[in-house]
Order: sequence, then C-alpha cells, then structure tokens
Amino acid sequence: CRGWRRRPARRPPLTSRRAASRRQATTKVTDGSSNLRLTLQITPKQKFGIFYDYQPHCTCNRNFSSTVSPEATEGARFVPNQFAQASWKYTATSKMLIEAGVSSTFGNWQTRRQPGVAGDTISVFEQDTGLVYRSDFTYGNHLNAPVLTRITTSYVTGAHATKFGFNVNRGRRIDTMELGQQMRYRINTRGGQPNRIVQYASPWVVESWMNADLGLFAQDQWNFRRMTLNLGLRYDYFNGRVPAQDEAELLDRFELPDPVFVPVRKFDPVNDVPNWHDLVPRLGVAYDLFGDGKTAVKASLSQYVAGQSVAIADANNPLNTSVNSVFRTWTDADRDWVPDCDLVSTLQNGECGQVDNLAFGQPNAQASRYADDVLHGYSRRPYSWEFSTGIQRELMPGIAVNGSYYRRWYGNFTVTDNVAQTASDFSSYCITAPVNPSLPGGGGYPVCGLYDTNKFGVISNVITQVKNYGRQQDVYDGVDLTTSVRLPGSVTLNGGVNVGRERANNCFLNDKPQLTVTSTAPLIANS
Repeated sequence: CRGWRRRPARRPPLTSRRAASRRQATTKVTDGSSNLRLTLQITPKQKFGIFYDYQPHCTCNRNFSSTVSPEATEGARFVPNQFAQASWKYTATSKMLIEAGVSSTFGNWQTRRQPGVAGDTISVFEQDTGLVYRSDFTYGNHLNAPVLTRITTSYVTGAHATKFGFNVNRGRRIDTMELGQQMRYRINTRGGQPNRIVQYASPWVVESWMNADLGLFAQDQWNFRRMTLNLGLRYDYFNGRVPAQDEAELLDRFELPDPVFVPVRKFDPVNDVPNWHDLVPRLGVAYDLFGDGKTAVKASLSQYVAGQSVAIADANNPLNTSVNSVFRTWTDADRDWVPDCDLVSTLQNGECGQVDNLAFGQPNAQASRYADDVLHGYSRRPYSWEFSTGIQRELMPGIAVNGSYYRRWYGNFTVTDNVAQTASDFSSYCITAPVNPSLPGGGGYPVCGLYDTNKFGVISNVITQVKNYGRQQDVYDGVDLTTSVRLPGSVTLNGGVNVGRERANNCFLNDKPQLTVTSTAPLIANS
C-alpha cells in the first residue's frame, strides 16, 4: 500500500473551500539582479572577458485566477536563474581576428506548495464550477543546463572579407513531478459528493539530452568594381537522445519517495531523436547601378532551419509515452472523504471502480510515434527560404528612399496520421444551414462534405512528413516602401509602408479525413 492509506483531515474539503472564499486573493511577483563583468588585456593583441548575471525570480502565486483558491496557487521560483559567459579575442595580424567564447544559461523553474499546505494534501476539483482548492494538481522542478561554445576567424582585406567558424550547443532538461498522495479528487459541486479519483504514476523524473546543435559556416565577400557578392554556406547538425533511466536512482537524487501506485521503473536509452543534417546557402548581391554610389540594387536568397531544443527527445522519452495517469469512479458511501478501497489494485473494489486504462504505468499503445522520415536523414528539419530584392536611391544628401520585395516560404511540414483508420472508416454527412437572411439565398441549404469516424477510440498516431499525402504550402509575399531623412543635430526620421499577403494551402488534407496538421508555420531560427 506504501502510504496511500494516509488519510486527509476528516472534514469535507467543502469546509476549506468556504474558508478560502472569505480570504482576499493576492498575487506577488519579485525579481532581482546581481551581475559582474571583468575584462583583462592579457597582451596588446589578446583580450579576455567574463560576465555573470544572477536573476532570481518569483511568481509567488502562479495560476492565480478566480477559479483557483489561494492555497492552490503555486510558489513558482526561478532559483537558480543565471547566465555565465567567458570570451577571448585575439588580433593575430592587421587582417585577421580570432574570437572564441563559451556561455551557459542554467536555471531551475520550481513549483512549490504555498506555506501551510502539507505535502500529503490532496487537491480537489469542483466539476461544475472548475474551482481548484486545498492544493494544486502538481509540483516539481524544471532544470535546463545548455552550454554554447563558439569559435570564429575573420580575415579582411580591402576588397575581400571572409569569416568561418562553428558554434555548438549541448545540454539537458530534467523535469520532476509529484503531488499530494499522488492523486486528486473530483467532486460534484451541488451535493459536495466525491465522484472521481485521478491517480498518477508519480513521483517521476524525466531526463532528455541535446547531444549537439552544431553549425559550421563559411562566408565570403568579394568586391568587383560596382558589384559586391556575399557567398555563404552553413552545415547544421542536430542530435538528441534519452539516456537510460533508473527511477530509483533519479528519485533518490531529487529526494523524492517511490511511486505509490506503480512499481519503480527502468527505461532503456533512446538515441537519435532526432538526427538531422542540413546544408543551407546564404547568397547576396549588391550593384551600384550608375557608379555614383547613389543608387544600389540588391538581392538575396537564404535558407534557415527551424530551432530545436529537447522537445522531440522529450516526446520520445519512454516515461512520457507511458500511461502515467488514470481515473476511476468513487462512491463515498460513508461520506468520510477517504476512499475505502485498495487503490493499488486497478480493478473494482470497495468504493472504487476499475481504472479507465489497465496499462497504468506501462507503455501507452495510443502514444504518438515519430516516423523515420521525420527523425533521421538529410534535409528533414523544418525550414524556410527567403528571397528579397530591392532598390535604394539617395535623392539628395540626407534623403534616401528604398523599395523592397520579400518572399518567404516554408517546408518539411508534418502531420499526425491515425494509421489505425483509413478513409473508408469515415462517413460523410450533411447538415442544414439555418434560415437567415444574412446567409446566401436566405439559408436553409444543405452543408455537406463533413465527416465522422466509424471507429471510435481506435488510435495509433504516427507523426510523419506531409509530402507522403500531398502538398502543403505556406507562402508570404510583401513589399516595403521606406524613406529616411537625416536632419541637423544627428536626428534621423524614418517612415514607410508595408503591404503583405500570406497564403496557406492545406487542401490535400481532404483526401484523408483522419489527418491532423501538426505544423503549419515552423518557427525559424535566424542562425
């Protein structure tokens, strides 16, 4: 039983709810900052610098709202919350500069109980009102520890400039989770009667790693009379993993007890989640149209890959893809607010019904899986291309106008496909539009092309590339017209207008009604 029989106070949670309703709710946010910067001139050609910043933060009543009682808010603190950086610069010659640096942002976002809330206090959720009281649903830690290393070399002459180097980011994320007696109650508001228990396979600790977010780059700039060429090429590599996880060891590290309702578990490592390789160009050209330095025509074409951390590794972590919570009905016949049943048993007994999933604590057959064409290979990472062209003209000293056209398009979209269902498992149906003079023809016409599944609850989701099902588009076109006026006294006025249009096309999804778009516009990192 391992602790599940620890009984809460023998008074209905409704009593504490009434007490909470008489207290004014307040919220408090605090921030601090302490930093240090040192620079050392090692030699006339070498400079070394360090910077450290410590910024503790507290959202001391997180989840503050009209449906959360004050004691059920969280004491959410970022402690530690710090940034450290060391840099080195070396002027090797009058034409060559070497720079290197290492930096780290280490933080722990903690969610803790409010003062006076005991560790075994069970959270209560009112079904009708949505009110949460007595304690919050969950508490834990969220640790991040990335380390970024970079080295670059620049070589500059009068007509030629080149720069090359690399940056690599490594780090891990650890999340912990626990709650009062590893369960929470749901009650019917009107009668104040418990009707459900939600049980968790907690406490747990989830660990995921970013092995490498590597970028190798080289860029070159050449001047040929009126023309300036910018040529760049970048190799991006990203690799994530989930290490082997022994819950007993991880729980001891964070001083957490063993799970209450499931045994202590072990998980094998999961490697290459994902394993991506990309080769992306950066090209630009500028031309002095009349040779007088007053009119320039410019164009550029560049590709950018999407930023990534440990989100995909987390999604493939065996602990996250397990059945970690279940619910069961609860009939509190003697109204003592204590479940008179064996909660470790997943079957019906005493006052408690059978849990909704008998695979509690085991791998989840309905968890989404990632296809190989998303996780591994060359050019599998979400990306965007950007093309721009424009003309800039100096009308007179201090006054210039500029007109530019931009086009941006995205690729490597993904979808979630329930492979347990096919198009034949859906039935089309129609509904009748309401009669309304605002609708075409006054309404009353059939609206068809709607689908409903014939296989309810049958789920086997696979996240895969959109191109396996058709073509998805997301394209932006825009025009900028700007003017810059430099006034006496170092005052500059800028103004202009932008006109743009974004076009998204998901029509291919109609071919398979069970598909769900999971990425329509990837977040692009301008790396």
